[in-house]
Amino acid sequence: MMEGILFAEFDHIVGPKISWQIGRKEGKEENLVTSEIFEAIHEYIITKPNLCGRLMKLNEFGLQIMGFPILLEDSKYPRNYFLFNLCFIFQSNATGHHSSSSLSSVYEKNLRKLAHLLKSIEKEREFVSNAETRPQFYEMLEQIFFQLNKNGECSIQLDHANIITMRLIPNLPLLLSIGEHDVPVIIQDLDPQIAKDWDLSVQQVIFYSYSNESTIS
Repeated sequence: MMEGILFAEFDHIVGPKISWQIGRKEGKEENLVTSEIFEAIHEYIITKPNLCGRLMKLNEFGLQIMGFPILLEDSKYPRNYFLFNLCFIFQSNATGHHSSSSLSSVYEKNLRKLAHLLKSIEKEREFVSNAETRPQFYEMLEQIFFQLNKNGECSIQLDHANIITMRLIPNLPLLLSIGEHDVPVIIQDLDPQIAKDWDLSVQQVIFYSYSNESTIS
């Protein structure tokens, strides 16, 4: 499960800063990424320009922080650029069925997709940087966090032209290699009327059930 979402940006007055965090330490009011932690790792969150546009993972302080820093260069911004990073946060010492690495990898595609969408709508209408749309932006992040954790997917309509759809698709285990001596076994009754419409290769397997792979091929 994702522990939190962090949005950080470069402020032309104060420098790198956390604008919002969603999610807190279990049973505490304390943010997952404290000011002390951010001070120690901010160079990996608000990165150098040559690292922008890349998926980055940082494992520190018991957390795995996965981000995709975005840099936009335009004279309309202070200092002629806008640099921000939306990060997903996980426990780096996760135990049980999924390690933190395999767990966060399920979120990678969604984070890339979200980062590119934010870049696009920031270019179109300054959705990320504009003070008037910031409340909507924060609400969107809350919905993403709670819907992904609760349902494993989310669908959020931003405006008439942009909709965010995300789904967590688990990494499936690699298929085992099949030896010539292996035998397919039917483990439940099959309706012949349904099976006749299946792939021809599957029909062959059903027809030769209990024969070894060499015979079937």
